Amino acid sequence: MACKTACRSAHRVTNIEKYCDKTLKAAARRLEANLKALTKLLAGTSGANPKMAINLAPLLATAETKLQEKLQESQTASEEILMQLQHFSAMRAQYYAISNLSATTKTPATIVGDNTHYAASALKAPTWQPIAPADCPGLDTEDRAEVTAATMWKKKGLAESALHYHSQLACYLNNERSRCTGVTNGDKIGVKITLGEADPGTDDTALASGAFKRFGNNKVVTGKITPPIIENNITSLAAATSTLENLQDLTKIASYKQDALFQRLLEIIKLVVPPDAKLTVDLERQVKTAIDTTYGKTDNEFQGKIWRPLDEQDSSYYSSSGVKSYKIESLTSAEQMAGAIAWGLINKITAKQSLST
Repeated sequence: MACKTACRSAHRVTNIEKYCDKTLKAAARRLEANLKALTKLLAGTSGANPKMAINLAPLLATAETKLQEKLQESQTASEEILMQLQHFSAMRAQYYAISNLSATTKTPATIVGDNTHYAASALKAPTWQPIAPADCPGLDTEDRAEVTAATMWKKKGLAESALHYHSQLACYLNNERSRCTGVTNGDKIGVKITLGEADPGTDDTALASGAFKRFGNNKVVTGKITPPIIENNITSLAAATSTLENLQDLTKIASYKQDALFQRLLEIIKLVVPPDAKLTVDLERQVKTAIDTTYGKTDNEFQGKIWRPLDEQDSSYYSSSGVKSYKIESLTSAEQMAGAIAWGLINKITAKQSLST
């Protein structure tokens, strides 16, 4: 739906900016959560439980690969969003500027005295209708609607950031340089600025007594923002925000089950299948069964089989070191990872020393 006024377009751009801000923040939280999940897997594989380490190895390798890919994609998408936001912020400012210019005289200017031409007449300045950005008639549901990557295309109907205006003036003759005769103090000068792109074509109704004529049908383009440019910007923005909206949650089983790398590692590590073995229907069935048994069919089962044991492992380590469990939550993920890795290394060193003696 195309916007017919700059004010409506300004509202739509504001909604786009709010959506981008929300999307960037949500993506940052998701990446942080995924990094924390990766550190837990890394700590778990370096722990003392060989069986657990075997189960975690395919998850760790897959999660690390996915996180690296998504970090790069997210960086590119974020840069694109920030670049486009600069354009849209400029557009919003122009829309509001145009909206505030769209005013009409509340009380036309008055000619003081009786003179033969306007150049020598004293004028009493006109008063103007107040314009407030919040006062925007014609807003519809779509103008106020919250934006998503899926509905971004609807925002292509933004008005071109151009000011189309025409004006009217009392005592206008065909020869604009000729004098207006018979001017009295009852004559007025009124100015009207409108945004309508269509040429009115006829004289407007007089604002007061006197022969008011339309003059000028002009177009001032601010910033050269045209519909094709808007469409290209929207398309680029939608693609970038869609990338951030679809970041995988590495704590969910769905992020691994259909991943080819994860399945292949599971075959090699869990099922002890040679790396060059061909994938058969029977092997696919074994992989599916192994996933369901080892990691669970649902996210709730995945939590119980993998993530809760990892949390307990962290708790056991910190508690045995004299750190109270309630203080664990205050530690940063980096501190937790460092502590867990150190714990795993200490166990490996201890095991080697036992073997040497």
